[in-house]
Amino acid sequence: MHNLAFSQLDINAVFLAFLCNQDNISQVFQSVRALDIKGGSITMPVKKAAMPFMDFISKDAQLIGSVNVFKNINGRLEGYNTDGLGVVHFLQSKNIPFTDKTVLVGAGGAGQSIAIQLALHGTKNLVICDKDLASARSLADKINESITGCHADASTADESVLIAELQNSDLLVDATPLGMPPLEGQSILYSFQSIPKHVTFLDICYAPPKTKLLELARENGFQAYNGIGMLLYQGVEAFRIWTGCEFPLEYVEQQNLFANDLNP
Repeated sequence: MHNLAFSQLDINAVFLAFLCNQDNISQVFQSVRALDIKGGSITMPVKKAAMPFMDFISKDAQLIGSVNVFKNINGRLEGYNTDGLGVVHFLQSKNIPFTDKTVLVGAGGAGQSIAIQLALHGTKNLVICDKDLASARSLADKINESITGCHADASTADESVLIAELQNSDLLVDATPLGMPPLEGQSILYSFQSIPKHVTFLDICYAPPKTKLLELARENGFQAYNGIGMLLYQGVEAFRIWTGCEFPLEYVEQQNLFANDLNP
């Protein structure tokens, strides 16, 4: 998507993949400075490990505790996190409500980014559920201490708890590994009969494009989306950080890269 955008806007740049891990991360960022690489994306498992190599880290990335995008300005590396913004901007693009109450399942790396950005973008009540209650509580406490206007609660990720919390919620976001390899066929929910039909489901997994959660939600008449929208919109924000230009979203969407996955 980035190379399509560079070409459309006549920007002299190319988006390439390089192997980075815990063993070579220092050399990678030395090379970034030496070769004057203007920016890039950072993926797991080095989103946290990249932070010490940044000269500046945005406030939201500091709260999240990881960076997934960097920009190089004359050797000064700036770190950002656009993962949660990808969710927020996708929800806004689909007019999916999330500001009254949202249930987030999964307090890991992706869950932290999503929780922080939902709180920063107007979610008044956020319920964070995780099989590790301590992780959920830690994230909820961080939000309550750092972000005004949002109250976060923590709970376990038991199905009965999720069903109860969804009675007065607009959205459930699944940021767990369930549904991804090697956990295909598993879901955080199996019973949908008592969940109000206005609830929207977002599973941030995009490979496979239809997880068990999405399959069951759609079979029961719910609006349900996978993580392709998050992937697209976090990239849109990354592009803006690197170039200062607006991403040519309409043009890229016309290329049908994500056409089958952006709609339920």
